[in-house]
Amino acid sequence: MNIEKKMARIERAKQHAAADRLRSGFYTDAKNHSIGCSVGCDAIDIAGWHARYINPHAIVARHDGTPEWLEHLRDRIFEGLPPNRRSWWHVALAEALPVGSDMQAEYHLICIAILERQKTRSSNWDMAAYGDEVVAALDQTIAYHRNPTDSAAKSAADSAAESAAESARSAADSAADSAAMSAAMSAAMSVRSAMSARSARTAMSAARSAADAADSAAESARSAAKSAAESAAESAESAAESAQWYSAAMSARSARSAAESAMSAAESAADSAADSARTAMSAAESAAETARSAESARSARSAEYEWIADAVIGVFQSRQTTPEPPTE
Repeated sequence: MNIEKKMARIERAKQHAAADRLRSGFYTDAKNHSIGCSVGCDAIDIAGWHARYINPHAIVARHDGTPEWLEHLRDRIFEGLPPNRRSWWHVALAEALPVGSDMQAEYHLICIAILERQKTRSSNWDMAAYGDEVVAALDQTIAYHRNPTDSAAKSAADSAAESAAESARSAADSAADSAAMSAAMSAAMSVRSAMSARSARTAMSAARSAADAADSAAESARSAAKSAAESAAESAESAAESAQWYSAAMSARSARSAAESAMSAAESAADSAADSARTAMSAAESAAETARSAESARSARSAEYEWIADAVIGVFQSRQTTPEPPTE
């Protein structure tokens, strides 16, 4: 990449951000040809919107004088970042790119940064089953990237990484239930992107209110039925005793029995309503927890892409030279 290409790329990037043209999920839109992803917007400006049908990464790389791996990396990071960081990445990468470099050294430095990052997670690994082997493979691969001209180091790193990957896969196979659960959760998260913890919490709150209302209704029904039954029975019994009419006494007992039946039916209905509301609350709480887990996973994923984006920018900035601008 020369200085002219870099300045043109920076200018394009700033225009894309200012015009709100950047979108994730596609290279360009079939109806609105001015919008697209980070690579897509550049490809549109360089070769027209039909570039999405060819190879937008190669188009941009050839035009700007960048390696194609960089355009793929740029694309992947853009798609993984949270929306409020995508424009920043689009412009910051253009500004950070070094002039007059084939970017091979930067490639190896980026790989080292990412591999070192992976090693920090070893505390969560089963070291006896596969963790020690994975850490050793990472170390060997990092050693290769520090000295990429050493063919023996490259071969050793390749072999170690392949062996460690197989060990990790074997360990996962022995915990099939856990792996299957994780896969299912990942699949569910991918198709439920519209679900939010906020909507689930709203449903949970509504269900809890319904349960509380049903409990209150049940208690009111029990109290009212009991009072009515006792009042009816006492009135009838008093009338029967004062008049000494056997038939009235029988009627009073029948009234008490009917009232008690009504009270039992009311209690049963109220309890059933309360149970249904509690079941709904439980389901909503479960949905809320699932949504919170999904949000947490998405947040962790976005944070990881942010870290990688910052690392890439840091590598390129550390390798920049400050060439004189072109003379007219």
